[in-house]
Amino acid sequence: MKKSVFAIIMAFLMSSPLFASHGQSGGFGSAIGVRGAYGIGLSYVQNISEPLYFEAIGMIESGTLFGSLLFEIKNDIGPEGLRWFYGVGGTAGIGEDFALGPTGVLGIEFNFSDVPLNFTLDWQPTIFLVKSPDLDGFYGRSLGVGIRWVLN
Repeated sequence: MKKSVFAIIMAFLMSSPLFASHGQSGGFGSAIGVRGAYGIGLSYVQNISEPLYFEAIGMIESGTLFGSLLFEIKNDIGPEGLRWFYGVGGTAGIGEDFALGPTGVLGIEFNFSDVPLNFTLDWQPTIFLVKSPDLDGFYGRSLGVGIRWVLN
């Protein structure tokens, strides 16, 4: 049932006419860097096909190692290089216990045209369906800031 709901949501996001027209001026091929929220971690972003990107994040928070895999859709707004994005994916946490659940992402980023840097500010709420007793089901304190080096 959960897989079916996730598949329906992904199909809607990918096929919705509302999101079918996206600018491409702020795009890049791939980037790697750091992301800070309530912990610190590494982030790698890869363009799949404009405007779709894949992001992998590894983060340590309060002695727990979290890994997130996200699919993001990026849209140009305002000045050149400024984009907003949204997406879905999943997060797993390994520490004293194990946690697993779907994750959303909503954020903005800025890509410099003359320097290979990318700055991001995003929110990545997660609903932990499999969790330890000390974790709430909804984890919303995941507002983060990142800086990445654009590789290509």
